[in-house]
Amino acid sequence: MTTYSNAAASAFSLRAATYCHRTHLPITLAEESPILSEVLQVWETVRHGRTMPSRADIDAFDFRRSTLPYLGMMSVEHDPFRFRYRLTGTNMDQVHDANLTGQYVDQIARNYRRDDLQPDLEQLVDRKVPQLVFVQFQSVEDYRREHRILRLPLSGGGPGSDPLRVDRILIAFEPIDPVSRQAFRNN
Repeated sequence: MTTYSNAAASAFSLRAATYCHRTHLPITLAEESPILSEVLQVWETVRHGRTMPSRADIDAFDFRRSTLPYLGMMSVEHDPFRFRYRLTGTNMDQVHDANLTGQYVDQIARNYRRDDLQPDLEQLVDRKVPQLVFVQFQSVEDYRREHRILRLPLSGGGPGSDPLRVDRILIAFEPIDPVSRQAFRNN
């Protein structure tokens, strides 16, 4: 598990990225990560056989304290679809070199990130199943940063809400150690 210092984060933030590539992974690969497997296990436990748990079923106390900096929550607006960061953990903020809380995906500065993220989120809302995505960014200095991102659908869960409508998305973010410029060129 990688924790980024402020210096490391500012040396390579997603704002300085010139390249982004993403690959969808089988959800079973989340079990290889302590962070992602913990979050997926909590999600599975609190859904009690339903399509998805509600937002009210998820509590910060369900997770180890060391996992919280890697978590985030998005709200889903329907008709038209818009996705807003409701909460981002400190490690997510460091990698983005900004706190995304309150920002909409369609307002993110880099078009390539927005253009990849928006369809992924719409697909998650439509299918109502967890997503695991491997994302790779390259900086202007040719350094690469890699992440695995687990996205889990949640219903609103309030009185009169539809238990099959995705109103929130729980995000678990796992950074993978940065790879040097030479290693990136050799791949």
